[in-house]
Amino acid sequence: IMESNYTAAPQEISSLIGRSYSNAPNWQFSGGAVYQVNDYLFLQSDMSRQGAFYFDDSNNQKSTPFSLLNLSAGIRRSSWSWTVWWKNALNENY
Repeated sequence: IMESNYTAAPQEISSLIGRSYSNAPNWQFSGGAVYQVNDYLFLQSDMSRQGAFYFDDSNNQKSTPFSLLNLSAGIRRSSWSWTVWWKNALNENY
């Protein structure tokens, strides 16, 4: 977890002092797992979650926290692999 805030700013934008930087959420995390079904077949999932952040320093519009789930399945052989994947499986708008 990283927290970053303005501690000083020019007079014309002094309203930013104490506010988080734009495009910098205060927290985010991710994790994943791979399940090896047999010698060739695998299943994989990756999940990430991110906190709200300001879109721009010039306004107060903020994003909402969101989660992304990515799934994949495939076959691995010694000299090749074949994978299908589904990005943003929860159909999250972000």
